[in-house]
Amino acid sequence: MTARLPRVVVEDLVVSYGAAPVLRGLSFEVGPGSCVRVAGGNGAGKTTLLSVLAGLLPADSGVVRVESDTVQPGDHPPLLASPPQLFPYLSVHEHLLMTERFALERGLRVDDAPTPADLELEHVADSLAERVSLGQRQRLAIGMLRTSGSDVWLLDEPFNGLDQAGVAALREQVAVLVARRGVAVVAAHQASHLDGLVTSTLQLDGGQEAPT
Repeated sequence: MTARLPRVVVEDLVVSYGAAPVLRGLSFEVGPGSCVRVAGGNGAGKTTLLSVLAGLLPADSGVVRVESDTVQPGDHPPLLASPPQLFPYLSVHEHLLMTERFALERGLRVDDAPTPADLELEHVADSLAERVSLGQRQRLAIGMLRTSGSDVWLLDEPFNGLDQAGVAALREQVAVLVARRGVAVVAAHQASHLDGLVTSTLQLDGGQEAPT
């Protein structure tokens, strides 16, 4: 069976909050081996777009399609939100174990499952996720992405709360994903954090694609 290389396709996407349109007929396509930066000012629709791609927000109309062997029909790629959405009653280590178990149950390969020590979280491995710092939660969420088995990552302001070493580590993981012909869709205000990684930029203005 031929493997499906990852691809994200959006056609004429319309999303509104009540009577207020946020995304207005947005269309774009992302192919394998891509890191796409979603840019735009506050209220441009960056988080809304990522939430729709992650299946957390319904669209009013349009087509959203994620093609990948690691994203099953009816499923959605993982999203690193800001702040990360974690289970307050699970420890740091339990989050990693749960994510790996879920991936394996879906028949996905997990070749890069980090340990708490790999994430510099060994000293808080048994702490509840809600009791660690923002930077530590961000490191944990990045570790969960690596453990998810998915070759499509959605990242919403993923550098928030990270120190210089954390920024470098995340850049390295995105580079590895892209080198493996995966797809990263990243909303980040600080473009410099993505220097050398971005293959294209989706500039949003008023819920539509704007010239870059």
